[in-house]
Amino acid sequence: MSDATFSPSRRILLLGAGALTLSACSGVIGPAGDNQIYVLRPTFQKLSGPVVNWGMSIDRPDADQSLDTNRISISRSPTTMDYYANAVWTDRITDLVRDNTVRAFEESGRQSSIAAASVGARAEYSLEMQVRHFEARYDTPDGAPTAVVELHVKLVRKLKQNIMGDFVVHKEAQASANSIDAAVMAFDQAFSAALVELVEWTLRTGVPIPA
Repeated sequence: MSDATFSPSRRILLLGAGALTLSACSGVIGPAGDNQIYVLRPTFQKLSGPVVNWGMSIDRPDADQSLDTNRISISRSPTTMDYYANAVWTDRITDLVRDNTVRAFEESGRQSSIAAASVGARAEYSLEMQVRHFEARYDTPDGAPTAVVELHVKLVRKLKQNIMGDFVVHKEAQASANSIDAAVMAFDQAFSAALVELVEWTLRTGVPIPA
């Protein structure tokens, strides 16, 4: 990353897997065993913003160690985090955020080029991200969780290594039931809404590149 790379985040204290249980959902937390794989499927129907003449690369996001995993995170207090038992994403959440962000910009059709930074394509800007929240929050032990997604992004002009702007997007979506399936669908909703705002902000923030 450039000089604008985020400073390391504090580690979150992880709650012991056997310490607590959710009364209405047996086996909902704990160590991973024979895992069910869940797919994150954000939608991109409402993307908008100006057409721009600059290309952009997207770095793999930074995240706390507790989030930089393929396990599906849950939280039941501001100071603790755990995971759904026997449930994983298809990839690490930082990779999923990067890949779906690339796809969101591609679907917008408003840039000359867009690619993950690992591709090494020519780009005038880079988008650096930090995943601050990507967890199912339980406000009550037996209630339906709320999917919480928060991303901090910086748009950096590569040639001059200056930050054009930074932006925090925070979205929440209430799950319809106290289940992993319902939580995953809520993640889809919250992440979709976050991507819409992220794309629109980025396209507005970059400046045209002289021909």
